[in-house]
Amino acid sequence: RVHGGEISARRVSCSLMSSLDLLRASLEEKLVSRVELQREIDEYKHLLASLTTLQSKVSRGDTQLDTLINIGPEELEFLMQAKVEDTSRIFVEIGFGFHVEFTLSEAIDFVPKRIAFLERLVSELTLEGAHIQTQIDQIIQEWTRTSPQ
Repeated sequence: RVHGGEISARRVSCSLMSSLDLLRASLEEKLVSRVELQREIDEYKHLLASLTTLQSKVSRGDTQLDTLINIGPEELEFLMQAKVEDTSRIFVEIGFGFHVEFTLSEAIDFVPKRIAFLERLVSELTLEGAHIQTQIDQIIQEWTRTSPQ
């Protein structure tokens, strides 16, 4: 024979576990997004350093750039040497797969703004993740409090 209190406790337990699963999935999604954004920030910081170096070369009259380009899928990194004859204008990815043609000084102005924007997104994801973690902790506490001893 099952008592009404036991059924109610099981329902509460199932509901709490379901909520916990959803919150954990959401937290994982936030963490993955944050890692991807941090990787993008690192790439923009590397780009800024490269642009600064290139601008220094151009100011000394050296407008040619010897570089490596990836001609294969990104994950394979099939690199080939390349020479860029005119470095006065470059294309920079601005997000969502779009690229904009900039002068070197325009690109050097743009990149820190993009980095700051991405860092704000990372901060937002961090706060959202902390809020979700708090909810998870509260559910675990509630589940521990209501589960039969």
